[in-house]
Amino acid sequence: MVPIFQFNNTDSSPSPELLDFARSLARQRQAFEGRQVRRSPREPFVVSVLTQPLCDDLRAEGDPFWAVAMDVSAGGLCLISPTRFRAAHVQLRIRLPAGGEMNPCLKITRCRPIGPYFEIAGRFQTLIDTRG
Repeated sequence: MVPIFQFNNTDSSPSPELLDFARSLARQRQAFEGRQVRRSPREPFVVSVLTQPLCDDLRAEGDPFWAVAMDVSAGGLCLISPTRFRAAHVQLRIRLPAGGEMNPCLKITRCRPIGPYFEIAGRFQTLIDTRG
């Protein structure tokens, strides 16, 4: 059973510098005209997300922190994080423009430095409903 986490201290958000970096990176990737090798096409998407690192058995590992999600596809998405990511999974809180939220869980497939931040790629594993 996948646990449902209650995120606390959600009043803050990613730094303006992190958001600007992710937006710039998304524009560069959108302008890419080479061959795509993904199973499903990615869509330009930049949104602040609260992240909760999870260990292999999907228990919370460490404190939640803010990151920026981008490049969403049917299979997963990319995060730009202010810190290196060592957890096996991450649960996200994505607030939707029309109201409500999504809480997908990602299995981390890659974490690498990109500029002053870290690019974290992951595949969707399950949706976690926190509506009670």
